[in-house]
Amino acid sequence: MLYLIMDDAFSAGVYLEILQFPADLVLHPNSSFQMICSVTGTSEPYMYWHRWTATNGLKQMFGSVGSKSVDPSSVEGYNAIRPNGSHMIVESARVASAAPAVWYCSWSPQ
Repeated sequence: MLYLIMDDAFSAGVYLEILQFPADLVLHPNSSFQMICSVTGTSEPYMYWHRWTATNGLKQMFGSVGSKSVDPSSVEGYNAIRPNGSHMIVESARVASAAPAVWYCSWSPQ
């Protein structure tokens, strides 16, 4: 199962927003999935995907300092891309049957 958390941020009187789509996602074993993180109110922020599991706790899975740049681009059967400055996508062709997790994205200014 995958659950997503939505978060809003405020900084220096400017409204900044980070959204994840879909907001909730429950999958069957061996299903594929794609989640999109979108940031508005800032230009080319650093972006991150994190995953929480009961066995490993919270772990940063992917990081990006700008468009077309993700490090690492693939880990543990998951792939990430950053097609532009405000979106970062994580996906997997096949989710393991024993992999319940909470995924969320975050950002930071450059």
